[in-house]
Amino acid sequence: VGCGRGGGVLGIAGEHVPADAVLVVQAERRRQIVDAGFFLVGAIAVLATPAFAQIAVSANDGTPLLVDGKVAFPKDPPPDTATIIDLKTFPPRVIGEVADVPTSAVGPPSGVAITPDEGLALITSSRKIDPQDPPKLTADNRLTVIDLKASPPKVIGRLEAGKGAAGLSINRKGDLALVANQSDGTVSVFSIQGKTVAKVG
Repeated sequence: VGCGRGGGVLGIAGEHVPADAVLVVQAERRRQIVDAGFFLVGAIAVLATPAFAQIAVSANDGTPLLVDGKVAFPKDPPPDTATIIDLKTFPPRVIGEVADVPTSAVGPPSGVAITPDEGLALITSSRKIDPQDPPKLTADNRLTVIDLKASPPKVIGRLEAGKGAAGLSINRKGDLALVANQSDGTVSVFSIQGKTVAKVG
């Protein structure tokens, strides 16, 4: 099983373990995912809800490539993608891949978050190729909302956070999301009501 090309960030929903066991669970989950053939850049996001993870989302930055051990940027990079992974079986299986989901392997590894009910995935993009000066990177502000329960999963919302939208977290109730904006030095606030995500601050 494999995810899309490029560097990635992985979000896992539904993990719940005692605090002193979190690192062990994360290490074991990393081992399982690596054994299954995934290439990851970043750490695993864990949500504290009263169930074990059933689904994971890998955000795949298609911009950078490794050529002879060096990072290179193709002239016409493929669009970024998100891979939806079913964790109920081992090895995990890919449920689907969603196209045109802006993301960035540059920045904190917490750019993917899943609601506690595993209904939505939110993915930030902190950097993008500067259209005025490629292949240099510039701050990005995009937030993408994916409906995980659609068949197949699909993008249902595109919003704007602040510049350098990076760290992302959803509260345990699943009705509030916060995005840390590196370049602006601000925090964007989003409400979550069912499948509707809206910027409120």
